[in-house]
Formats: sequence, C-alpha cells, structure tokens
Amino acid sequence: MNFNKICPVCNKIFITRYERVKCCSLSCAGKYKEKKGKIIKCLKCGTEVYSFPHENKKFCSVSCSSIVNNGGDKNGRYIDGRCKIFGTFYSYIRGIKECTHWRNNIFLRDNFTCKECNTRGGKLHAHHKRQLKYIIQDFLNEYSEYSPIDDKEILIKLAISYAPFWDLNNGETLCEDCHKLVRHDLRR
Repeated sequence: MNFNKICPVCNKIFITRYERVKCCSLSCAGKYKEKKGKIIKCLKCGTEVYSFPHENKKFCSVSCSSIVNNGGDKNGRYIDGRCKIFGTFYSYIRGIKECTHWRNNIFLRDNFTCKECNTRGGKLHAHHKRQLKYIIQDFLNEYSEYSPIDDKEILIKLAISYAPFWDLNNGETLCEDCHKLVRHDLRR
C-alpha cells in the first residue's frame, strides 16, 4: 500500500510505502529534526551541542559524561578512595587505537556478517571468544612488576605489543542480538 504525503519542509508531494515517513528525503528529514531540537551546553566542559528532543542530552561526549557520572564514589568500582585496578585498565585497553584496529579487522575478515545468524551489516559487535577480562588478568600477571596505578603508561605501551590482545583468531563478528545471547550464555 502506498501513501501520498506532503513534505513538511519543502511542501513537495511524494509517495511512500510507509505510513510513518514524514519527509520526502534524508536532507528534508534532517531539516525537520533540526526544527524540533535545541542547542544545549555540556554540563562538564560547556561545549554547545545539538540535541534532538528524544535524546535528552546533557553532555557533549561519552568522556564528559563518564567523568561526571562515573567519577569518584559514583563509580561502581569505587573502593576506599580509588577505582578497582582491573576496571581502569580495561577502560584503557578499550580506548587505544589498536583496539579499534582489531575490531575493524574482525569486521573486514568476516565481511561485516554476523557469524551466528549470517546477517550482513546493521549494528555489529566484535566479540572476544576468550573474554577480555581473562586476557587482561594474564597480562597483569605476566607484568606484575608494574603497578597499574603508578606505571599505567608503561603497561599501555606493553599492552600494544602483547599479542593475545590483538589475536584475530580470538574475535568474531556478531550482530547486537546474537552478541547479547552469546554474552548471556557465557555468564551462566
């Protein structure tokens, strides 16, 4: 069934197969959303960012949000004036460019296709077959002479050359739904 619609931005008449479509093109849809949104200031750094009504943004980035929301005693890993060492190091590993390269290489190798349901594209995740927390534990045990608090820069440099972190055979591409199922099974 087709629907005749009038674009609220350019007043052009268009035909669509979907009743919920409001605009004739992506550019008009962007302009339509801009009319509804507003500029907000980041609560942490004061940067102005655009926020759509459904987003309810308060911060310009994840890093600003996590500094405010997860800092100090608001962090679930908070113990006696500090965060757990493991969680902090885990965040460092996730934040370095080698992790992004590993993730992208997994997607390229698997042709952006979920290994479980064979869906191509969509919201994909690079899943560690052997959980990253165990690889980090092995790494910290191997380099136990370094303190994750005092020597974090050295440990990050060592992590970049630590092969198990970047082993492509330990990764597979999963869609968001399959990744939830796999992660759930691992935790049972």
